[in-house]
Amino acid sequence: MRILYYVPIIHTEADYGILGPKITQAIERRLGSAIVGPIETKVHNDWKLVRERILKEIKDFQGLLIYQDSLPVGEEEKILKLFEYMVRDIPKSLNLLLIKELLEKGAILVGTEDMALVKEQVDIYLVAAKILDPWDSKESWRKMLKELLKLLINAMFLLPGESMKLCQKIAGEFSLLGENIKLLKN
Repeated sequence: MRILYYVPIIHTEADYGILGPKITQAIERRLGSAIVGPIETKVHNDWKLVRERILKEIKDFQGLLIYQDSLPVGEEEKILKLFEYMVRDIPKSLNLLLIKELLEKGAILVGTEDMALVKEQVDIYLVAAKILDPWDSKESWRKMLKELLKLLINAMFLLPGESMKLCQKIAGEFSLLGENIKLLKN
């Protein structure tokens, strides 16, 4: 009998690498630091509990398959190389550190994403990093929001419902900046 262990991922600031502090600042501006700090602490503690439970319940990690989001489907060797880069670039991610530990015990890492979608996600994060910079001028914000909107419109054909909602929200942000945006529905 095979067992599936499902671990929902809740990202911490560390999971976003250099973008993490900018995301945290944006959330703190929106919700307040009194809310964000305790949430981050709880998520860290939850990851520690997940690690403890996995190490307690699973006795043999040889051949254990780890299906990780944000990794493209492909050859195991290439996935491991990409994972090594991720761990190097995001050394404090409790999620990645747990996976690394399990790999050292014999687990196998499996990508779950289409490479085109992974690239698109990275592009969106890069645009978001520029958008979240509070020192940028209003014109920079307009430019970056337009770029993000283009990326999301391209993604809209893949996830029509959610992408359209996000595009509408961003269009609302444009109107706050005095921009006129028309969204086309398919």
